[in-house]
Amino acid sequence: MGHPIPGFTVTTPYGRRGDNWHCQRNAAGLGIHTGDDYSTTGKIGFDVLATAKGRVVIVVGNEADAGWGADYGNHVVIESGSVRHGYCHLSKVLVKVDQDVNQGRRVGLSGNTGNVVGSIGPHLGAHLHYEERTTPFKFCDAPRKPQLSRGPGPGFTIPVGAVFVSKLRVGVEESDSVRRLQDVLNGIHLTGNKLKVTGDYKEPTEHEVRAWQIRVVGMTADSPFATGSVPGIRQAMRLFARTGNTVMDDLDDPVA
Repeated sequence: MGHPIPGFTVTTPYGRRGDNWHCQRNAAGLGIHTGDDYSTTGKIGFDVLATAKGRVVIVVGNEADAGWGADYGNHVVIESGSVRHGYCHLSKVLVKVDQDVNQGRRVGLSGNTGNVVGSIGPHLGAHLHYEERTTPFKFCDAPRKPQLSRGPGPGFTIPVGAVFVSKLRVGVEESDSVRRLQDVLNGIHLTGNKLKVTGDYKEPTEHEVRAWQIRVVGMTADSPFATGSVPGIRQAMRLFARTGNTVMDDLDDPVA
């Protein structure tokens, strides 16, 4: 199992009800959301990764194409046994039909194509819609709560554990918290650089954290967490979301 868009968390979960969704409407006319949405806060172009090994069965690189329908915009669907998983609203598709892909393979770049709604720019409504379907794979017939996306994603080679916020600063050495930070950053690979998982918070790690803060969170380059001068609990919790690690706010009593 793997994370479809590392660095981002679910903002609209599977099963939420609303009048703009059509499946399984209740007496009030509210349907369910058939997947998980990951808002990219008005930005596009983030790597979208396969959550499981499988074969590409649908590629829609033009919103006029069929596939799962125009509402999904540009999208890729991968079949893994009895489950198909879709990656929707992409700005760019990076795979072809009948291509075999491994977990963690880049399948596209996030975007805002198709039926999207949002008020945050410059790319309004930008998000990844990730959906899983079981046989017969039809819309509304067999959507399921996403399961393949519950893993931490690629690059996570150190066992999960505690991440102490007090250690997420430049100059810290031989820290498992920093090792987990480096491992997570390798899984996100925003810059294409791969960090050595040393446990030493030095310039390369600082550079990757800063890239994540600027591109994902939208913070300025001189923000305290981005420069490594002052750890930030909220940013740390977002960065480590759904990786299996536990963020510990120990700024008043650093212990590890």
